[in-house]
Amino acid sequence: MADELIVECPNCQQPMDVAGHGDAVDCPICQHHFQLKGHFCPDCFAYYEKETAVCIACGGGIKQICQQCDATNWAGDEICQSCGADLDIFQMMHGYTKQAERDRLQKMMRQSHRIKAAEEEAATRRMAELMEQEEQRQIELARRKAKQKQQEMTLFIMAGGMLLLLATAVILWSVFG
Repeated sequence: MADELIVECPNCQQPMDVAGHGDAVDCPICQHHFQLKGHFCPDCFAYYEKETAVCIACGGGIKQICQQCDATNWAGDEICQSCGADLDIFQMMHGYTKQAERDRLQKMMRQSHRIKAAEEEAATRRMAELMEQEEQRQIELARRKAKQKQQEMTLFIMAGGMLLLLATAVILWSVFG
């Protein structure tokens, strides 16, 4: 799958993919025919037919870096002013696109790490809350169990007292009765 190189048509300002078109491009919307001899903004890839120092769309500088010597050149230059190497506008855009993709992926990675840390913190906090609730539940269960045991003991003593009273009554009735 080829990388997309999106530029705006200088006539209708509609975005279009110019990857693989060469220097001659026909806008699929307005049929405007133009040559890719102008300048591309390295930040937002806005296309300018006339030499411009600053991108109107994003405010970035319109320049490109030579892949051979790292010299700064205007985006419309075809030859590096420092070393004479050919400056391919598509190669420049592809380099920036790859860097933008790398930056985007790194940003997403940082975001995912922040989200993961926040989720782990929330999970730890929730686990502490659940442990506290469970501890309170266990305390309440132990209290109820002790109360039930005390009630059972009271009932056992009362039943024993009743049996003792009944036995005494039976003995007294059989002796006197």
